Amino acid sequence: MKVDIPKAILVIAQEFSKFKTPPVRTAGFQEQQGQIRGTGDVLDTVGTLMLTHHLASDNIPVKMQLALWQGDDYDLEGNGLSINLKTSAWQPSSDDFSQVNYHMAIKESEFNKLTDIFIQTMVHLTPPPGVIPHVHFCGWIETKLLDYPLITNPYYGELPNTGGSRGLWIPARDLRPFSELADRLRGNDG
Repeated sequence: MKVDIPKAILVIAQEFSKFKTPPVRTAGFQEQQGQIRGTGDVLDTVGTLMLTHHLASDNIPVKMQLALWQGDDYDLEGNGLSINLKTSAWQPSSDDFSQVNYHMAIKESEFNKLTDIFIQTMVHLTPPPGVIPHVHFCGWIETKLLDYPLITNPYYGELPNTGGSRGLWIPARDLRPFSELADRLRGNDG
């Protein structure tokens, strides 16, 4: 699902994200060639604000966790379920979700703070000319459906573009469509 980002959300996200990036990384993988430290924090903040707004607009009780100069336990909570957004700036050549596979990466460093739901989100702050900055809410998965222990999970292995970091690499075909999330958060997930 593609949603345009209001300018006010961009301004708020950029301001608060300045305080999310500690000078020294405490967990996860280091930025790779071409990646700029702190960019991921802006993407994550934009994605979280946008999903919070989307769920509230759909009358789902939601709260957002904004952690500054420290790690967070989750990004937001929808109707009592903790949610972690996995954000990326990756821009496919096609916006046709029937043609594009958005796999989800969950870093091994996050295994000690698993949330109830992980959602794959693409945040495009600098799209091609004539296109408004936007987010794509992609697939999601409930962590209770994963095989444990996670290091023996079939999805466990080296994560692409991380310099050898390990974690879960979940194929798009195994993620639920975003369109089913609201029903799950309402408890109408038959």
